[in-house]
Amino acid sequence: MVEKKIKIVLAEDDRFLSKVMSNKLLRKGFSVIIAGGGGIAISLQDIIPPGQPIIASLGSPTNLSTVSISGLAEPRSIIDLYDNGELVVRLSALADNNGVFEQRIAFVEGTHILTVRASDFAGNASILSESFILVIDQTAPDAPIILTPSESEDITTQTPELIGLADPFATITILIDGFDSFTVTANGDGAWSFIVPSSAALDAGGHAFIVGAIDEAGNSGPQTVLSLTRGEITLIAPGVIAPVVPGEIVPSIPLPPEAEIIEVVEAIELPGVPVPEVAQTTVEVVDNIIQFGGTALPNKDIVVYIHSDQALVYRTRSDENGLWVINHSQDIVELSPGEHSIFAVTVDATAKVKSRPSEVRLFDVKKNLLATLFNLLNIQTTVITLIAVSLAVMWFYNTKKKTPAPAVV
Repeated sequence: MVEKKIKIVLAEDDRFLSKVMSNKLLRKGFSVIIAGGGGIAISLQDIIPPGQPIIASLGSPTNLSTVSISGLAEPRSIIDLYDNGELVVRLSALADNNGVFEQRIAFVEGTHILTVRASDFAGNASILSESFILVIDQTAPDAPIILTPSESEDITTQTPELIGLADPFATITILIDGFDSFTVTANGDGAWSFIVPSSAALDAGGHAFIVGAIDEAGNSGPQTVLSLTRGEITLIAPGVIAPVVPGEIVPSIPLPPEAEIIEVVEAIELPGVPVPEVAQTTVEVVDNIIQFGGTALPNKDIVVYIHSDQALVYRTRSDENGLWVINHSQDIVELSPGEHSIFAVTVDATAKVKSRPSEVRLFDVKKNLLATLFNLLNIQTTVITLIAVSLAVMWFYNTKKKTPAPAVV
């Protein structure tokens, strides 16, 4: 601790003056000790700590292990660096005459919560600076996942859309056929998408996409290669509408209650996988079939859950346009009249990932009285009953017709 001592000799009757001087020195941040005798000995001691220092922001995350720590503090003060509340190092140089300090420090990989403290030569210490989180990341990201299109898929569009997953906020690099290069950025969930621009439209034939990822720290990982074949595009003359051939509605078969869908159990739920949608909320029973449908990623497995008196699980697949349908048969498992719920999950069995569950939709099943009566009677019983009723009506009509009218008296 540094002390400044000043010897001031005053007359015995100048005690009032010594008190005034002491108060002024105290206000300037000195401690004052008055000694007796023929004069007054005043010991001056600095007791005001430096102001709160400031640590400069750093580029984080980074894959560099040695980082320059800098900031502002009281000029000529001593700087201590703390990591997660523990003293790491005292900087080798003081803050300069302008209060600037800087020193390169080596860190291990991981998350570091950095703060600094300034001290003066009188031993007064400042409060800790505001913290800064430094992330050292030297681990390469995984190869990006391409959810759609699928490997070796035949496509008909010249400008397909690629949808995939990677590290959050990663830079995705796409190289098409070794010539055209593009970049997109994944969102906070790691989801990314890329539509081939018209300038790089695909000709008919095979094409190769090389997709890589660079994480926020600057690390590059392995690449994913996607092969696609673009077929010939069939043009339909204007005004010509292709005939629609109606097909028989085939009931979907629910999975047994004890069945476990291995792909769903093993798949990792990732927020970046697009969530499917259950689009149909109004229910109409046609031929004792209730049809549900929605949208999802194209050519993906869709697991549909219906909650009724018992849980029903269906597995279907979306088409090339991302549309999916299940046909629930009331003859196989009857949904009782009332309110029920339905939701769906997209599963990519190849990448072993799945989406979050879709929004739960509610639907009502209403009892159709005529259909119920018809279902209670088989076709033979129905025909015989109709014939019997017809004969009875005819007999009653003929009997009434032959009955003579009563004579008038």
